[in-house]
Amino acid sequence: MVLMEALLKLPNGLLWVGALLLVGGSFGGCTEKEQAAHEEAIPKVSLSLPQVLILGDSISEDYYPHVRSNLVNVAETHRPKGNQGATWDALSDLSEWLGSHKWEVIHFNFGLHDIHRSTLEEYEANLTQIVEQLKKTNAKLIFATSTPVPEGTPRFVKGSAEPYNEVARRVMERAEGIMIDDLHSFARAQPEYQRKKDLHFTDQGYAALGRQVATSIVRALDGSSDGKAEASSLSSP
Repeated sequence: MVLMEALLKLPNGLLWVGALLLVGGSFGGCTEKEQAAHEEAIPKVSLSLPQVLILGDSISEDYYPHVRSNLVNVAETHRPKGNQGATWDALSDLSEWLGSHKWEVIHFNFGLHDIHRSTLEEYEANLTQIVEQLKKTNAKLIFATSTPVPEGTPRFVKGSAEPYNEVARRVMERAEGIMIDDLHSFARAQPEYQRKKDLHFTDQGYAALGRQVATSIVRALDGSSDGKAEASSLSSP
């Protein structure tokens, strides 16, 4: 209790660092067992913590438990169950996902599912509408670029995520004030984390993505990004 009271007296820029040190000194990963039961693995906290919403496809579904464990005592994270799919799904379900919460940060991605369901023009129009709706929440917004499509991935062409990421960057730039969490570049720089001929990642890869996403959320909470800078990653443990 004494340590917590001391942390709460820190300046805003140091409060998040202090909170991270309180839970272990660095961002950590979680076991496969914790990942399978992530909704129950971490109890609700009694502190009034910033509310964070994460939206995305099955990639985000698998790195989410790592984000959640990394942000214990820093933020209370939430994610709708299952796969949020393509931009078409968001247009119909976003209001339900947002609910009545007062979100401090919303970290979101749509892209891989749009490769087969949307032209680039449709993707741009849909994503623009989604961003307009998200901005009405007054939350700090972070868009995550879609992760790479490796060679040999069934039903996909290698590199097919890049044009959608380019469109997404254009949408975010027009909207202004939205951070970019460049998960595509982060994953491409560490190909050993991604499964061969697969969109998905190894356990170590999801842990690394979780640390990266947690980093971007901490930066947004701390106000250390003006929306133009890209979130930098933490070192692997």
